[in-house]
Amino acid sequence: MDQPVFVGRESALEFLNEAAKASSATGQVVLVDGEPGVGKTSLLKRFRATADVPVGWGSSPDHETAPALWPWERVLRALAAAAPEAVLPDEVGTFLSGGLEAIPASDAQGARLRFFEAVGTFLAGVGPVIVVLEDIHAADDATLRLLVHVASTARPGLLLVATFRRHEASALTATLSALSRLGARRLGLDGLATEEVRALVRELSGRDPGSHKAEELRGRTAGNPFFLAELARAGEELPQGVLDVVLHRVAGLGEEAARMLELAAVMGDEFEAGVLAQVAGGTVGDLLPPLEAALDAGLIRESSYRLGVYEFAHALVTDALLSRRSRLWRAGVHEQVAGVLTRVHGDRDDRAAVIARHWLAAAELGAGPARMAMDYSARAARASLRRHAPDDAAVSWQEALAAAELAGAGAVERFELAVGLAESRYAAGRFDEGYEAVEQALAMAGADLDKAVRAADIAMGHGVWVPFRYGLDVAAVRDSTDRAVRELPPSTPAWATAQAVRAVVLAQTGREAEVGPVSSQAVAAAERLDDPALLRRVLHLRLLAMQGQDFIEQRAETAWRLLAEPDLSSQLRVIAQLHLVIHLVEHGRVPQARALLTEIDALLRDLHSPTLALQAAVAHVGLDLFQGVPDPARHFEPVRATLSFADVAYFEASMLAVRAETLIHEDRLGEEAAWVEEMFRRTGLAGVAYVLAYALADLGEHERARRLLRETPSPPRDYDWAIATMCRLHAAIRLGDLDVAREVFDAFRPFAGLLLVNGTCTTVDGAYDGHMGEALLALGDREGARAHLREAVRLLEQAGGGYWLTRARQALDKCT
Repeated sequence: MDQPVFVGRESALEFLNEAAKASSATGQVVLVDGEPGVGKTSLLKRFRATADVPVGWGSSPDHETAPALWPWERVLRALAAAAPEAVLPDEVGTFLSGGLEAIPASDAQGARLRFFEAVGTFLAGVGPVIVVLEDIHAADDATLRLLVHVASTARPGLLLVATFRRHEASALTATLSALSRLGARRLGLDGLATEEVRALVRELSGRDPGSHKAEELRGRTAGNPFFLAELARAGEELPQGVLDVVLHRVAGLGEEAARMLELAAVMGDEFEAGVLAQVAGGTVGDLLPPLEAALDAGLIRESSYRLGVYEFAHALVTDALLSRRSRLWRAGVHEQVAGVLTRVHGDRDDRAAVIARHWLAAAELGAGPARMAMDYSARAARASLRRHAPDDAAVSWQEALAAAELAGAGAVERFELAVGLAESRYAAGRFDEGYEAVEQALAMAGADLDKAVRAADIAMGHGVWVPFRYGLDVAAVRDSTDRAVRELPPSTPAWATAQAVRAVVLAQTGREAEVGPVSSQAVAAAERLDDPALLRRVLHLRLLAMQGQDFIEQRAETAWRLLAEPDLSSQLRVIAQLHLVIHLVEHGRVPQARALLTEIDALLRDLHSPTLALQAAVAHVGLDLFQGVPDPARHFEPVRATLSFADVAYFEASMLAVRAETLIHEDRLGEEAAWVEEMFRRTGLAGVAYVLAYALADLGEHERARRLLRETPSPPRDYDWAIATMCRLHAAIRLGDLDVAREVFDAFRPFAGLLLVNGTCTTVDGAYDGHMGEALLALGDREGARAHLREAVRLLEQAGGGYWLTRARQALDKCT
């Protein structure tokens, strides 16, 4: 809030000045929290007045909807104007010019990361700088993500200050946790002390209230400067609540001014005089007297950004004005405001979210407002996607779907909205929620099989791994694609896509034997259609389907085939190359795999895909762990901060596998049996059950371990099968369960001569021959064990295996 006087806060100002000094050595983040009206804004404006470096300032409005990244747009505009000599990266220049274009779903995360990194580069180029983000409790998701990213990459010279309402901190849990891990410092603002209250009231009223009265006022207001200012203005007539104080002052301005302020409050924290005049049924000239009166009363202030735009002095003023009006009255005014904004700004995408908010607030008034709410929410969603804000786009798509119900929209329109929601959620890395939207879209597609295939394809994502949580029920996609393949002509693109998606679903539902033929039919259909884009997608889906050990050579052949396609995107090139890394490692050619990973890293530096970058990091970690390179987890750090919070959860299984593998190397699996048991309780994965049996066997809890081996069904032969089966084998050996040892030996025989690779090199668990040799030792076949273990030692020496090479040699020694 913009107080004409400022008292106290010496220690808070000293805290901020110390942070500014410290930022010259290393970037600093300060989080300022307090109740509404406690003086967060006043403090930072006083701090800004004494700063000797450029200050970029952006606020998130409480009572209106701004475009995604609106606070950052204001920050960047201010700094670009303050430091015209600083180089403006293309991504930032395009963002500020409003020339953003639609972003393909496959590149949504990469485009957002490129933009975020460009912002960081620009801030570094400006030199010493202070960035203030006000009221982040009301910020859009993209604003918060960019805040965390800038904090994670802050360079010397940057002081980043963010404010929020203390009682609304629960909505910021993930953001505050991330900033805390990055070393953010907290500055809590509480009310003024008694003598500071006395000084403030004296300055505002011209009268010294004395210590006793100041103490009484402090007890009543908790020292809140905004409340104190309102009470001081009210004089001797002191209503009980601060909202009553505001309304008391509004009433003093007269009926005309009060009506004008109420209409303006519906418009939001900020309002245009021209739009307000049309809503009120008059001219700007008619509004000038009540506007001037409200200015003199300190209820509103003129915007520093545009002529004819006003802001309420505080969100509490807006709260007070709206508190005495019914929902029906407010809905009617929202409809009036929406109509005027549509006429004045309806062609501007940057105002679509604001217009949508007002139509949504009026949507229950009838089908007409509801349809406008649907249309403008959809426009706002598309605008958010262009502004690198897929999470915010998803919210707008949800609002559009809700409005569509009220508007009585047909299934065709609602299908397009559900597709938009699904694509936005997948682009944001929120895969579980994305699949729910796919199910919605499939239901709305009805008998239209082309639409059903389009929705099902969205569920496949654009990465190396299938974006399904393990064990997810994919019946809706399965049923839709089964029907599409039965009823569509095989000569259509939709049939080829449906068959390719079917292959992925078959791989996820335990029908691996059907994957190869079905996927091959999809590829053949795409080839006949001579559609390069379709063929690239079908080949990508074939790679997704061919997970697990049964497709080692077919997967490599498909990757080479995809790499040979013309006009291949960098994203698909990386995906194909990551599959070739797996193939090289499986054949023990680890140096060649590492060289290819280096090529991939170079592509990723330009591609900026967070998900693919983490998948490449997983491969680096797996190879380091396999070869005994110290601190393999270091590869996660450069990419972890670039991911959305949901993305990290998507990689949880990989992190679990890495930790379990580390414990096996350190012979500490038994010590961590409680952790393994908790992971099994959370995931229910067969592989984790076998790891737990392994750990319990090490602890001597043989009965529980045996029960797990007997009761846990064999996992499907997918990317989890090899490591799960390996753990099952070694638990069985420790328990003396020779039937299981023989069963696993037979299952591993087709893979003799290869390394056991889990996932995309998440872990490399030795050589199949090593495990087979240990199985035969347990079965008493020393001669057979010797042959396999010699082959394991040869392959592991070639590959540079650390722990698993030592283990194979030790087992070989037992054969003599």
